[in-house]
Amino acid sequence: MPELPEVETIRRDLAARIVGRSIAEVEVPDPAIFTGYKRGSKAPKDISLNGFVRDLKGKTILHVLRFGKYLIFEFKQEGALILHLRMTGQLLVDPEQFKARLRLVLTGAPNLVLVFQDQRRFGEVAYAQNWRLFEPLAKLGPEPLNGGLSPEHLRSKLKFRSASIHSLLLNQRIIAGLGNIYANEALFHSGIRPERCGNSISGKEASALCANIQKVLDQSIASRGYSMSNYVDTFGKRGAMQNHSWVYDWEGDPCRKCKTLIVRRILCGRSVYFCRKCQR
Repeated sequence: MPELPEVETIRRDLAARIVGRSIAEVEVPDPAIFTGYKRGSKAPKDISLNGFVRDLKGKTILHVLRFGKYLIFEFKQEGALILHLRMTGQLLVDPEQFKARLRLVLTGAPNLVLVFQDQRRFGEVAYAQNWRLFEPLAKLGPEPLNGGLSPEHLRSKLKFRSASIHSLLLNQRIIAGLGNIYANEALFHSGIRPERCGNSISGKEASALCANIQKVLDQSIASRGYSMSNYVDTFGKRGAMQNHSWVYDWEGDPCRKCKTLIVRRILCGRSVYFCRKCQR
């Protein structure tokens, strides 16, 4: 699943390309994509395809925002389009990259074509009058970028929890946007085993985790994301963060710090990677 750095890369690309453009036409080849629309705050109960298209058509894009793993197109007139890529969703502006499983197509002048394609069809879009009141967004924890995640917040969320620190870092109500790849990397740089209980994390370790979460996310954004399988940017190009990871997907390879072989285990249904010597 694209995580915060991948979504932020897409946001920056789109902000430079579509802000100020108006949506002239809306095509929905796969109407199931807007099932999330029904979860919007104060959204009407009777949702129709025509209503969804009417909400978007003619709107001018004022801002392209991101919160956690959600993209938000805020309109000049009113309302916002909210998108979540889920596992295999892609937002593309290069027609040469458009393939099967098209789910949403936005066109406008001059020369604007934005396609949401999604091989496994898990991605969702929604329309909300006020995206800040959209229920799934309202439940998210703080953003970890730009100092939004404090050691005090993290420690307060961990100190009474016996679940693994890895699973707690993936809890979107604790931290918005953090996913499996970057949780693995941040835990390695902090010297913490993924299976440690949340309530065993000291204040000093919480501070290290906050700093290293910021560090690995910043590095991935600079590398334009981690392309493990389906992730590509808006032009269909792969990111490069996979060339800079320290433990994720390095099972059986020597640790770059101590040469101990990296171990992979399944923890709460997710693959975790760690160094037995560097992480305690």
